[in-house]
Amino acid sequence: QAYEYEDGINRIVYQHTLACQGTIAAEHGIGQVKNHWLPSVRSPVEIELMRAIKKQLDPHNLFNPGKLFPPEAT
Repeated sequence: QAYEYEDGINRIVYQHTLACQGTIAAEHGIGQVKNHWLPSVRSPVEIELMRAIKKQLDPHNLFNPGKLFPPEAT
């Protein structure tokens, strides 16, 4: 039950954060729970660069497959 209100609270906090040109990712990255916020904090060019780096480092999609990018996007 501790996480029952998490998405609603995150939505309020992140909307204000983004309005101030802030970001939501911490030192460990955006994480699975918040990855739906990625397009709000990174441009399409940045996301494509992330995909390209992932593909170069993991051409066979062995490292955490589907965790951030769907398999067909890597």
